[in-house]
Amino acid sequence: MRKILLIVLFGVLALATHAQSEADEVKSALKQLEQALVQKKADDLQRLLHKEVLFGHSNGWIQKKEDVLKDMKSGFLVYRKLDQDSVFAERNGKKMHVREYVKVEGEVNGTVFSTRLFVSQLWIKTRKGWQLQFRQSGRLS
Repeated sequence: MRKILLIVLFGVLALATHAQSEADEVKSALKQLEQALVQKKADDLQRLLHKEVLFGHSNGWIQKKEDVLKDMKSGFLVYRKLDQDSVFAERNGKKMHVREYVKVEGEVNGTVFSTRLFVSQLWIKTRKGWQLQFRQSGRLS
């Protein structure tokens, strides 16, 4: 009986460790994504954004992958700073759900903005690694 209990205990610990490792991987991918947006690294965005990503902004504006890249390159949307307050990631089937509080500074079409956001994201693991599939932000008061 003890052997069975120990095997079950080690199995549970192994699964918990694996889940935490994946959560850390996704948090790292999120940090890379935010740095790529600020530093205008198109190659990193190509790798981190899923081909079918929907990038929802707090004002209701929705971008697809090609829109994110085009608006970054043209200077229409410029991120100056993305400062994470807190990030929480949890496994949801084969995907990872990430919730984040972040302070964002930048410009949209020449208009400067600074705001705090709550961001909900869905990341999936692909051959290229973890990729953002869906993101929706909401403005905090």
